[in-house]
Amino acid sequence: MPSASNRSPLAHGKQAALWFTWGRIRQVLVALVRAFGNAWPVKGWEGDEGRKADIAISFRTLALMIIGGWLAGTFFGLVVDARTTGSLAGGRTAVPPMETTTYTTTVVDITFLSSWDGTTQRASLALPTPLPTSPMPVVIYLHGMFSCYQQRAPHRDAAESIGPVVAQRGWVFAAPELHGERPVPLPGDPWDPAAGCPSPVSVGYRPMGARPAQRDVLDVLAYVQRTYPVDPTRVYLLSDSAGGLTLLTTLGKFPDYFAAAVVYASPTDLARWLTEDPRAYPNIWREVGGLPEEVPFAYARRSPLSFAGNLVHTPLLLVHGRQDERVPVHHARDLYQAIRAARSDAPVTLREYDGNHSGPFDPNDPNFVTYAQALDWLAAFRRPAPPNAIHAVTDADEEEQGPYRFWWAAWTPLPGPERWITVTVTHTATVVTGVVEDTVGLTFTLNLADLGWPTTPVTVTTSPPVPPVSQVITPVDGKVRFPLPGGRVAFTVTTTMPTPTTGTLQGVVFDDANGNGQYDPDEPGIPGSRVVLREAGQPIAQVTTGEDGRYRFAGLKPGTYLVTEVSPPCYEDVTVNAYWVVITAGEVVERNFGNRRQWCAWLPTLSR
Repeated sequence: MPSASNRSPLAHGKQAALWFTWGRIRQVLVALVRAFGNAWPVKGWEGDEGRKADIAISFRTLALMIIGGWLAGTFFGLVVDARTTGSLAGGRTAVPPMETTTYTTTVVDITFLSSWDGTTQRASLALPTPLPTSPMPVVIYLHGMFSCYQQRAPHRDAAESIGPVVAQRGWVFAAPELHGERPVPLPGDPWDPAAGCPSPVSVGYRPMGARPAQRDVLDVLAYVQRTYPVDPTRVYLLSDSAGGLTLLTTLGKFPDYFAAAVVYASPTDLARWLTEDPRAYPNIWREVGGLPEEVPFAYARRSPLSFAGNLVHTPLLLVHGRQDERVPVHHARDLYQAIRAARSDAPVTLREYDGNHSGPFDPNDPNFVTYAQALDWLAAFRRPAPPNAIHAVTDADEEEQGPYRFWWAAWTPLPGPERWITVTVTHTATVVTGVVEDTVGLTFTLNLADLGWPTTPVTVTTSPPVPPVSQVITPVDGKVRFPLPGGRVAFTVTTTMPTPTTGTLQGVVFDDANGNGQYDPDEPGIPGSRVVLREAGQPIAQVTTGEDGRYRFAGLKPGTYLVTEVSPPCYEDVTVNAYWVVITAGEVVERNFGNRRQWCAWLPTLSR
């Protein structure tokens, strides 16, 4: 799989890397032909000004072209290396852009403390070897109920079977064991020999979307983030079968941790699934603590359908077999329709393939999604930008107090009876408005950095009572916290934005695949480009673009600046590579640089 490499192709600096592209060779050939050619007219060559050139080529000229092209390529290669290193010789070696690192997989077992009940829980990781030094994407995998076999725990099996598919990309694979709210096994609890699970059964045998299992997802993510360099914008979720209960309820209650998710064959209505799968029936009611008519809230809080309105912001791929005999396909269809009903343009996709729950699966079926294809799909996404409006439903009781975090808004319910809490909030540049419905009450929190607000005191107004009551609250640690009583409460939070004194220059260096000279959303950024900012002819700042190709200069005083871009080897300019920019206070100026990848040869030559 393609990935960034930190290895140099030349050892000990004994050689120089010489780069040249077809564009450069073409310029040299045209110049040589114009200078020496006299006998062989050829149509169709493009001149530097874009005009058709009539070029005469002789056999002698052809030989000169070949030799001259190679020499010019060598010279231009040195010049390009100088553009990126600041010297013609003796600088760092340019690394061929297409070189990749081949990763093997190392599986490790870890433990972590549960933030739900303080117990020690297990997980297995599949790590790329060698371990990249740059931030890595993370895939958290949640196993199904009947996925354990050969006296093994399901999370370990997943790390050994699915983990290498993830690790070979230079990503981290994490599989928590997951645990439910009741011990496994319960007294007199028969475990299913047909599943091939060990006796006593692993605690991960049947979490059924339990709240402890939801915290296992967040806790294993926290462990990975503490231990390895992780890209927080590329945390993905993947699940099979009943693992989707945990995945979807976690995503519905803590969405801003994750970039995207793929769910295979998951139930979405636990009470209905109880009546459809005789094999799952005893395990469901034992873990939930009764039948749906006895504990309806317990079933609803474990069912992804209850949180469909919360799932409208995060890209979600549902994969389900039309002939699934264990989890009927209506579960995926029902959730898909509920999400689309909440928001018609929600980024949710449903793929139905011809097949059942356990396979075999036809990889040639255009609607089936292999794990490798699922990873390709996930790789296209970063964590969604914070929405301006949030509508969410969360659960609460004596044990469950969140806190629930939805980008710039969060709330911590007060202990009390089982209940649903509905929150609707929107924000503008200076005002947050919201309505909360909760029979008991909660503490509401706003993250000012996520809102783009200054950390200055804000005015909070709540109603009821009538007339509304206002208070000034000073932020603590960049957050504003205020209590809201039980009932239906409306509130507004207002800030005063300071008068700006500086401006910002930002943009993207992009691969102009279609050559139109404009940045299109589907065109990738170019990492490793150097962007230099000058004032009065003197460089005052420079940055090197990251994986997304973006650059940013903030805190610029009003004035006129020159911004220039130096592309990595094997790219040529499509747009201009320098702009004069006038910055005014409070303004954000966008300037993009387009380049196009060229045919590129890398020739090692001995240095002096």
